[in-house]
Amino acid sequence: MKQIKRLLILFLITLFYNTASAHYIWIEAAEKWAIGKPGSITIYYGEYAEGAREEAGKRLEEANGLSAWIVTPDGEKIKLALQKMSNHFLAQYTPRQAGKFEIELTNLVREVVDWTQYDIGIVQPTYYAHKPFYVGSGNEKAAKPSLKFQIVPIEERETYSVNKPIDLKLLYEGKNLKGKLMVYAPNTWMKEVESKDGVYTFTPFEKGMYIVESIYKEKASGTFKGKAYEAIRHRTTLTLTVQ
Repeated sequence: MKQIKRLLILFLITLFYNTASAHYIWIEAAEKWAIGKPGSITIYYGEYAEGAREEAGKRLEEANGLSAWIVTPDGEKIKLALQKMSNHFLAQYTPRQAGKFEIELTNLVREVVDWTQYDIGIVQPTYYAHKPFYVGSGNEKAAKPSLKFQIVPIEERETYSVNKPIDLKLLYEGKNLKGKLMVYAPNTWMKEVESKDGVYTFTPFEKGMYIVESIYKEKASGTFKGKAYEAIRHRTTLTLTVQ
């Protein structure tokens, strides 16, 4: 019965997202870091809930052109050097101060694609992702996420707990955006969340990493790399850890 229910959810999600390209980019990294000790940042392209992580030489090439950086508690942006591995991109960073940091990335250079057969149209896909991490204790200073399109917790918390609601907002160019979020849990559970007065709420029911995702189709025609498009299809993710 559970398997049937899950397949139905997957079918409905496919209908909603028109997922010829259901793939998105997300960030994985430790939640707690130490001053002066390097930490690893892993960036995947695929579908977290399905365990799909694309490989180099295959569809991972669709994610080429990533730009990634660290936002420090003081607001400084430090560019990260990315190394392509077998099924992910890898970066290293060594924090020099305590506080809350943000890992952010974009891919704004993917070529225009024709997804008219999936009722999406001819679009330029763009990708955004971010994840916070914490260094030391106290964390009086906190970096603020700064992406053009982003999912942001209304109340920043170093620790999120099982069975306690998490309130989020969806922002485009700093303004609240009405849309839908998809929440993907560690055990492949997924949930569609709609806004209520600009707030998106879900309740985690187990520990682990959650990916929250959203799509915004901007009606803006133009030309990119010599190819015309009818709209820009923005896709963003937030990585949260429930402890």
